[in-house]
Amino acid sequence: MEVRKRPDPVLSKKSKPVLGISDKEKELIQEMIKMMHFENGVGLAAPQVGHNIRIAVVNPDPKNAKDMILINPEIISAKGSAVVEEGCLSLPGVYAKVKRAKEITVKMHDIHGKQLQFTAAGLLARIIQHEIDHLDGLLFVDRLNVLKRRMLLRDYKKLQSKAIL
Repeated sequence: MEVRKRPDPVLSKKSKPVLGISDKEKELIQEMIKMMHFENGVGLAAPQVGHNIRIAVVNPDPKNAKDMILINPEIISAKGSAVVEEGCLSLPGVYAKVKRAKEITVKMHDIHGKQLQFTAAGLLARIIQHEIDHLDGLLFVDRLNVLKRRMLLRDYKKLQSKAIL
């Protein structure tokens, strides 16, 4: 398993809902959690590892062993807004300030298929919004104005070409 990088087409496709949680999905979730920690990330969505299904894992505090598993997550309400710098495992070395809701209410299923609803604020809310964007085929740079996005993606291409050399 590896983290897919832009411009991999899997990152720009809307993910399909998970209809059932079999051993296959449970194994994928465990591998995603390992990958998230290995990459020092705070979240990882299934498309980032090549699977266009609506699963994400989140852990805003790597010292905390409480990894969140979000299956078919959906934001049902949002309050406030904040502009904070973000990065992404699928765009290494690229950072930009992104406007997102300060607080969200999320509806989702857990690993046992039980539907849950909860409210998240601050960093956790930001991470969840970022991961749901992945499930919708969006990267954080897609939330920027066209000029800023072009500039960052040009710089990203330069970084990638230097990394290959």
